[in-house]
Amino acid sequence: MAVAISHDLAYKAHSPWKEFTPGLWQKRIDVRDFIQQNLQPYEGDESFLAAATQRTQTLWNQLNELFVEERRNSWTQWIIPRNIPNSRSASQDMR
Repeated sequence: MAVAISHDLAYKAHSPWKEFTPGLWQKRIDVRDFIQQNLQPYEGDESFLAAATQRTQTLWNQLNELFVEERRNSWTQWIIPRNIPNSRSASQDMR
């Protein structure tokens, strides 16, 4: 005995979206609505995380050395470049 299943029912049964809460995101591109409809807070602990690999630890050690150097050099040197004239001297040069 063959059973006829409508295309819509078959699609819903195999759809990758079937377990998500419906919303405006189904009718238009609306990431905000998708997140609001489907976000489920994680209330567990960090036990699902894997330990850092040797490659990650090596990279992190390199970054930590660079952070020390960055603090020593002071980040303000990048915000206030020394080679740009102040507005007063620049306006005097334009006269």
